[in-house]
Amino acid sequence: MNLLFFTVCTARVDLGFLIDATSRVGRNIRQIAQFVREAVRRFTISSRAARIGVVTYASRSKRIIGFAAAYNRQRSYNAIRGIRALGGRARLGRALTYTRFNLFRGKPRCGRRRVLIVLTSGQWIDRVKRPAEALKGAGVEIFTIGIGNIRRTSLLRVTTDTKHVFVVGYTQLLSIVRTLKDRICYSPGKFSFKRNEIALV
Repeated sequence: MNLLFFTVCTARVDLGFLIDATSRVGRNIRQIAQFVREAVRRFTISSRAARIGVVTYASRSKRIIGFAAAYNRQRSYNAIRGIRALGGRARLGRALTYTRFNLFRGKPRCGRRRVLIVLTSGQWIDRVKRPAEALKGAGVEIFTIGIGNIRRTSLLRVTTDTKHVFVVGYTQLLSIVRTLKDRICYSPGKFSFKRNEIALV
């Protein structure tokens, strides 16, 4: 068996995931959960390093885990296993506002970055630009991952800039994990894990 080694990021970051859980995603929610888990594996999880937050959205939004509860890797993994499709249509603008008040509330901590990764299948039915700007104004750096046939210009209404946008298919999600981690992490650590040390979702 070939083993894949990777560098683990030790940066201090509040890393949030805002996940499309609409009917449009449906059975592919498992692939999204696997992607989130693989992304989380690339970070040191602790109160002094990376803290993980997860919100899912459709017509309504649901916080799966907040930063205060995600001080260890296993707790984060347990939360990721709880990701389920909510059904309904995408209200991404409402979800961005929900995320600001329920995940990134309060002021940024000194020396700690705020990063939000938005996964969307597109076709949201509300306005997103103002809620996204409010998040950025709260010190949140936004990466947007469009899954499927989505125009990059639509994603730019949400994201920080063009370097924060990815467009992939469900089967390609894992291929962008390393690039995403490298763009988020200013201070990669020296430790590596074997890919098969922790079972996939």
